[in-house]
Amino acid sequence: MVLIHQIGVRFPVGLPIMTDKHTPTILIILGITGDLTAKKIAPALFNLYLKNALPEKFRIVGFGRKPFDDKSIQSFVSEMIRAKIQNADLKRVEEFSKLFSYQHGLFESKESYEALKELLDKIQEPWQAKTNRLFYLAVPPDVYQSIFEQLKFSGLSDRPENTDVETRILVEKPFGKNSETAEKLDSLLGNLFAENKIYRIDHYLAKEMVQNILTFRFSNDIFEKTWNKDFIEKIEIRLWETLGVEHRGSFYDGVGALRDVGQNHLLQMLAFITMNYPLDFQASALHLRRAQLLNNLKLLTQEEIKSQTYRAQYEGYQTIAFVPPNSNTETYFKIKGTLTDPRWKDVPVIFESGKRMHEQRKEIIVTYAHPKECFCPPGGIHYKNKITFSLEPTEGIAIEFWSKKPGLTLVKESRTIDFILRDSAQRVQYVEEYEKLLLDCIVGDQTLFVSTAEVKAMWAFIDPIMTAWGQNLVPLKKYTPDTNQAILDSLEVG
Repeated sequence: MVLIHQIGVRFPVGLPIMTDKHTPTILIILGITGDLTAKKIAPALFNLYLKNALPEKFRIVGFGRKPFDDKSIQSFVSEMIRAKIQNADLKRVEEFSKLFSYQHGLFESKESYEALKELLDKIQEPWQAKTNRLFYLAVPPDVYQSIFEQLKFSGLSDRPENTDVETRILVEKPFGKNSETAEKLDSLLGNLFAENKIYRIDHYLAKEMVQNILTFRFSNDIFEKTWNKDFIEKIEIRLWETLGVEHRGSFYDGVGALRDVGQNHLLQMLAFITMNYPLDFQASALHLRRAQLLNNLKLLTQEEIKSQTYRAQYEGYQTIAFVPPNSNTETYFKIKGTLTDPRWKDVPVIFESGKRMHEQRKEIIVTYAHPKECFCPPGGIHYKNKITFSLEPTEGIAIEFWSKKPGLTLVKESRTIDFILRDSAQRVQYVEEYEKLLLDCIVGDQTLFVSTAEVKAMWAFIDPIMTAWGQNLVPLKKYTPDTNQAILDSLEVG
């Protein structure tokens, strides 16, 4: 194995990272007391604060049901930061917490939003300048509709006549539960905000390794000309997790593995690995190419779903709190798909994800076909090159090739060139991705967010599979947790 380490040049995807320090900004977090803020949003904002990346005039307003005031939310935020970030400078934590204010209210209450509007106007008034207002929905999707309606009625949504306010909205996945609910959600959003003001979050797009896929492909000439069906035999995209559902039974059982990571993370990773060269690296061009690729996913028929998909649930899942004892929710799946795009026509794409697996592994493996005239040994053995883009347990790109083993006889052996991006211990899970996403929303860069066309295309592929599984056309299997049993049982799909 040959290690090729970082050489000091980094090519970011999209626009250069920069902060307009002179544009006042208010971030409104609806549902501020939930896990999302504690684990991701607040630590990410604190890191941006330490890096001096936030605007000079910047405030954060929490909105929620708990009867907090400014002092209690600041104390709450301080506790969140200290719990998430080890050895945090307590003085800086206290300084950061002073950026927070709080508005108590109910998501469905008109009066609550009127009070919120008054608070935002009060904060903005001394600035005497046009201000960004970023509404972050850190809440379950089932309350989206109430929030959207109240934002509209209160005048807090995107309105052309509000010349002193630039409004944007951040929405977490899942974007609906199927095509119908996603379309309804988008319709509600579209009535309130222009598409260029909607920031749909899939944090996998902000992962360093996912961003580096485009750099690897489009900043190097070595592989792109062979990046097609004539040279590549198959593509495998997998997310294996050693963690289980644990304390998320109520949420997870209504979603399942396919909706949780298949409809979004895996399909976005496919788009990055197979999309055509964009016209430029602006958000609109990248959105267009990703949507075009996703629209070329061949929709599976019922017969194909029976033979090309597999689903299973780990033993003991049904004993988790708030999971029904007869739950039919999958915690593992494997799907074999193909693309209709001429560049990739009939190349198998294997999607796979599972919880309580035998190891943690998140990666994309691109396998090259062996040449027709192969310098291979007799007996049907064919040498194949592979390129692996690894997100976990290490971040890097590995290229597998073949060479002659030193000696008197012709013996070939596999060797690997590893591009190690960095030690995984250098990062805190999720926080780095949310730093990037929050900063991009502040500066108005939608590159690493999901467009409505992508959402529509992803659900079009997933819906028939979910429908067939709901009709039990693909029986739910069982697997022993912390083993590779599910992988072995699903081999016929791959």
